[in-house]
Amino acid sequence: MRNTLRSWGDTMGAAAGQRLRALMPPTTPRVIFRALLGVLLFFCGIVFGVWLIIRYRRHIQESRP
Repeated sequence: MRNTLRSWGDTMGAAAGQRLRALMPPTTPRVIFRALLGVLLFFCGIVFGVWLIIRYRRHIQESRP
């Protein structure tokens, strides 16, 4: 009984893995480029946000009497 359940579970796991792999787009240079561009934009956004915070804090400190 245990072997039957184990083989059934292995079969279901393999089928689920195949379905997940079928949903993924093929790895092409365009997909890699878009992923790298997304990571670059993410980090640029973080740097820009930190720059805005620092700039805003300086502006507040200079305007105080």
